[in-house]
Amino acid sequence: MLHRMAAPLIVALVLSSAHATAATRDVAVDDNVFRPATAGVAVDDQVHWTRANGAFGDHNVQAEKNLFSSGPTTAGPINFTRRFSSGTFSYFCLNHRGSGMRGKVKVPPKLSAKPSGANFSVKWATGRTNTGSKFDVQFRVGSGKWRKWRTDTGTAKGVFGKGGRPVRPVNGKRYSIRVRSQKKARRQSGWSPLRSIKL
Repeated sequence: MLHRMAAPLIVALVLSSAHATAATRDVAVDDNVFRPATAGVAVDDQVHWTRANGAFGDHNVQAEKNLFSSGPTTAGPINFTRRFSSGTFSYFCLNHRGSGMRGKVKVPPKLSAKPSGANFSVKWATGRTNTGSKFDVQFRVGSGKWRKWRTDTGTAKGVFGKGGRPVRPVNGKRYSIRVRSQKKARRQSGWSPLRSIKL
């Protein structure tokens, strides 16, 4: 009986720990300002926008290139959440962007070194993120030029160096990765903050 119960318990613990790592960042929609104006989160984290206490204007949350939207401007409650893939997501209030009511969410990719060898894993989305379904992934070696690794990929992660692609990593060198999310052609986020790893 103990052995029969152990396997599902282990699976449940693994799933639970995977979801427990995600966090939620709160952003207040105040009159003419988002607080904080810039939110930095990790891949799979959520950002939750709510109306600030005392705010009375008609507001909404509208991403550049329509990557996400809370809907029409409203003087009523605002309760809007998105779970983020990698990129820099600029957004604004439709009624007040001219007066500077703008914000950003910055989401770097996650890099993880392998226990052995020079390859390393990169994660830029999960099955739960909803800020893009296709991704562009670029890399650079040291301070060199940015080069393409993946373009319009529907995958959420990859192993850099697997099969020698996009290049064969070399110990002692630094590799940097940046990503942008997109929903359709010409509807993409800005490039994410870069993340680097020295092998």
